[in-house]
Amino acid sequence: ENRHLPVYWWSEDINKLRAESLRARWQVQRARGKPCFLQLEVVFKEIRRNLRKAIGDSKKRCWIELIEEVNNDPWGRPSKVVMSKLNGYQQPTCPDQLERIVKVLSPMQELFEYHVEHEEKKMIPPITHKELMQACRRVGNSKAPGMDHIPNIALKTAIQTAPQMFLDMYNRCLAEGISPERWKRQRLALLPKGSKPPDDSSSWRPLCMLDTAGKILERVIQSRVEAAIGSSLKDNQYGF
Repeated sequence: ENRHLPVYWWSEDINKLRAESLRARWQVQRARGKPCFLQLEVVFKEIRRNLRKAIGDSKKRCWIELIEEVNNDPWGRPSKVVMSKLNGYQQPTCPDQLERIVKVLSPMQELFEYHVEHEEKKMIPPITHKELMQACRRVGNSKAPGMDHIPNIALKTAIQTAPQMFLDMYNRCLAEGISPERWKRQRLALLPKGSKPPDDSSSWRPLCMLDTAGKILERVIQSRVEAAIGSSLKDNQYGF
């Protein structure tokens, strides 16, 4: 059984031609020294030639399609193909397999009801320009974006160009005590664990990427929490 995931240019027709080629080669190998050897060899070479032509045509066609897709979805299939070349793997794309993997790695949790005592709201100091810029500097330029597919360097440039617009947005989030739902949506990437079989859910490590716009607000809040806690922060506390 071939456990390797198919390459982007693979097709059902190529799969059939490959099976025919393997069968024809096996027949030639078994026919050595027999009268039918030359005839079977001619048939095998013809099938092999058709297979190579089909692979070449499919590569050219799929490459053109990938180039066109880059303009519409640079982080979609073209990115996956490139990463598979660099890392030697491709993420599963079968909907049923993806659903099974996600259910195992991220099982549904029961809803938890929070009972919050309503107290008099205290004035939250607005985020300053300095805090915003410090949070921006903590965001890596080359980190993968979230669902919005906005590169970090582009978002940071926008914040530096129009900081007041972003300050107004983040300060409103603080004042109203909300975080937009879209900032909670995650883009899932599955990373393989060694050479385990890809059809096994435990063979994958989930990596969830959030929109950087939301993470910048988290950076500001984190800095304030760390400043308030000071030395009381435990050594084994790595996040909030």
